[in-house]
Amino acid sequence: MTPADKRVLDLLDRWLASIELHLKYVELDDAKYRQIQPWPEHDRPAKWILELSQQKILQLKTLCKAHVASGDNSFAESLELMCFLANLVGLQNIKRYIPLADPSREQSIKSSTDATQEATVALPNAANNNATREMPAVKAAAPTLTEVEHTREMPKLKQPVRKAPPVASQPARRPAAKAISSPGSHGKTLEQVSSNIAGRINDVVVADAVRLLKWGREWHELTELIARMAERPPAAEVRRILRIHKASIEAQVRS
Repeated sequence: MTPADKRVLDLLDRWLASIELHLKYVELDDAKYRQIQPWPEHDRPAKWILELSQQKILQLKTLCKAHVASGDNSFAESLELMCFLANLVGLQNIKRYIPLADPSREQSIKSSTDATQEATVALPNAANNNATREMPAVKAAAPTLTEVEHTREMPKLKQPVRKAPPVASQPARRPAAKAISSPGSHGKTLEQVSSNIAGRINDVVVADAVRLLKWGREWHELTELIARMAERPPAAEVRRILRIHKASIEAQVRS
């Protein structure tokens, strides 16, 4: 076994251990999941993604052992080169990935009872609370009836403000006429913006479909899976986009 073979097999073992921890964390709620490990920023992976990843890692590990047994020294080196290029060139800045879970970094989860006790310790004692509650009693007394009546009568002394009569020689301007004079350019801009937004949505749905099909999902499952993702259109719109771009999606999956 070459050093490259050992490095690749060790990496696959670490990935398998991480997936096993993730499958154990599936039962945790979101708050406890964020506490269990010092995670980087990411979207929490679904259970079926974890199971599919575990299956693919086991298949790759079997292939590596078969090539090691046959004396193929270039297979592990090729895998290392592919990992390097994927991280350097292929991968983009996305949050949908499975972060590495390390058993040595696993943290204890604080229960709601512990959090309540910590909050109680941080509060001031009862004597300070009583003193704080008594402070509003120092406010000045409410104004007497005479002061209120005097305050209400003061506006009566003000002279009414007379507005200057409009000048008859200057006709009123109609600012709306200028806006109506060129509606075509504004309408064209809105159409361009709507077209750009629709194009971006189509690209996102097509990319999701290609990725899911490469992961082993069936075509009839795509509509529901994509519609449940964050910032995706409703199922009816996803189905329409998939129907229109079916040929392009299948061509990208085969490439």
